[in-house]
This record gives sequence, structure tokens and C-alpha cells, in this order.
Amino acid sequence: MTEPDHDELSEDTRKTRRLDRARASRRRAVFGIVAITLLLLAVAWIVSSERIADPGVPPVAVVKIITGPGTGENPDFKRPLAAAWGRDGDVLVSDTENKRIVEFAADWSFVREFGAQGTKATTESVTPVPLEMPVGLDVSAEGEVYVADLRGGRVAIYDSAGRFRRTFAPPNSADWRPTDVAVGQTRVYVTDQTGVEVFDRMGVWLERLPIDGQTDGLSRPNGIAVGKDGTIYVSDTNRFRILAVDASGTVVYTTAQGDSSDRAFGLPRGLGVFDDGTALVADAFSFAITEVDPSGKRGRRWGVQGDRPGRFNYPNDVDVSGELVLVTDKENHRVQVLRLRRE
Repeated sequence: MTEPDHDELSEDTRKTRRLDRARASRRRAVFGIVAITLLLLAVAWIVSSERIADPGVPPVAVVKIITGPGTGENPDFKRPLAAAWGRDGDVLVSDTENKRIVEFAADWSFVREFGAQGTKATTESVTPVPLEMPVGLDVSAEGEVYVADLRGGRVAIYDSAGRFRRTFAPPNSADWRPTDVAVGQTRVYVTDQTGVEVFDRMGVWLERLPIDGQTDGLSRPNGIAVGKDGTIYVSDTNRFRILAVDASGTVVYTTAQGDSSDRAFGLPRGLGVFDDGTALVADAFSFAITEVDPSGKRGRRWGVQGDRPGRFNYPNDVDVSGELVLVTDKENHRVQVLRLRRE
């Protein structure tokens, strides 16, 4: 057997070493690319956890997440269904499965809870009626809180200090199931299974609103709001549409309600209205909040499903105040406060 030449072996060794160095260099390059990619993904995750954005849509910043009073026997929300801005930037939350209303100050600190058994009355002659299933709510300019009690079959009124004042319902209301309430300048509008009942601010029944002549033409409406000009906006939930009507019930617009491929909403529920007449709707099955412009055309949409900040799990209600938006994030058991820049 012939032994290999010493110089030839050395050359082979040098080639092997050069190949090893090249492979090591490539491994370092690949590692660097992977590291940068992971870093970029981490940054994207952090950003997406604090902002909602669709292509071409201005982002929404998460200002605050409220999960409950943080104190007492029930420190956390349990499936909250509605929220509303009160006076001086206060926030009122309908904490549905805890059967109470929870109030927070403008700095997000807990103020009080009321509506449950043992709520104080305004005077000793008034017997408080505990809430059975608080759903929609609204706050008057004077700070009075109106709560639609679905299971109780009534609307309850509390003063600005959370003290019980009275309940009201329409005539022949044995099976009445109110779902939301909106307080106008002189009237109070309440949705139920098929329509809208109208009361004065004291709770005296006035009429059943004839929407295009029909007093029972809606299908499980779950949201109602009154615009600055008195226009009434209704989420006709099981018909997948939003209606805008004037005080006489004449329809101003109806959003598209075709099949699932072209209708405007997955399942519209609570809604709020900006001063310019643009509605903002909680779309539960789309896990989003959606704009409807003053002509009834669907506008921008924000949101995806999830439990991180800025994502939703069956949003149920919204209310607006300038750039700030309240969203009740029902199955995440929280209320999100968002800053919406409408450009």
C-alpha cells in the first residue's frame, strides 16, 4: 500500500479547514438573521398588543383596561355588557353577572358600586329594588343613571350618588324584557324584544315608537343611542343592521343586511354616536368595533379576536367621548378605554 504524500495531505487539510470556516460563517449569518427576525416579531407583538390597526386605518391606542373595582367581595367584573361615560369623565359599567353597576372616576379609580341587594334609597320611604340582570345603561346630563334590567323587566333610575330612586316599565309589561336605554333631552328610549318604548325623563310611558309605521318591526335590538340632533340610532341585532330614525320614527337610513358575504355586520350590539352623526358599533361576531357614517355606509373597522390589550372577545357595547371610546369586552371580563383618532 502506498502512503500519501505529506504535501498532498497538508493541502487537503487546508481545504477542509477553509470549508469548516465557511460553514461556521454561514451558520453565524443564519443565526443573526433568525435573531433579528425574532426581535422584529417580538416588537410587532408588543405593538399589536397595544394598538389595533387595519391596513390604511389610523391606529387605536389602548389608554386603560378596567377589570373591576379591585376590592370587596367581587373585585373583578363578570361578563360586563355595557358601559357609559358619566359626568366629568366618570365611567359607569353594567357588571351583568355580578348584578351591579360599578362607577369609576376620571382617573380610573374605583368610586362605588350600586344596584345590588342593600343599595341605599334616596329617602327612607323608597324601597330599593335590586337589579336582577343589568344590561344596557345610560347617564343623563345631570348624572342620573338609567339601567335596563332585562330579567327584572324594568328600567331602574339612580341619582348621581348611586342611590336608588325608582323603576319604570310600560303598561301591560308582564313579559317586558328591556335590552338597552338611551337618555335624550326630554325623552328616554328603551329597546325590547321587537321595538322601542318611549318615556319621559321621570319614567312616565309616552308611546311605542312607530318605526316606519311599525311598532314591532325589530328583531332583538340590543343597542340604542340618541345623537346630538335628536336622531335615534338602533342596533337591529338579529337582522344584522343599524337603523337611524327621527323622533317620529321615520327612517333616515338602514345599513345593508344581505347574506353573510355582503352585510355590514356579523352581529351588531351596543353603539355610541359622535357629534357629527357617525355611529360606532360593537360587532360581537366580527370581534371588532365598526363605524357607520351619517349616510348609513359602513366605514372603518378596528379589532381582531384575542385577549391581549386592544383585542376583543365578543365586544358588546361602546360609548364615545371625544377621542375616547369605551368598549365592554364581555368574554374577556373587562372594559377597554381606547383613543380613536378619526382623521
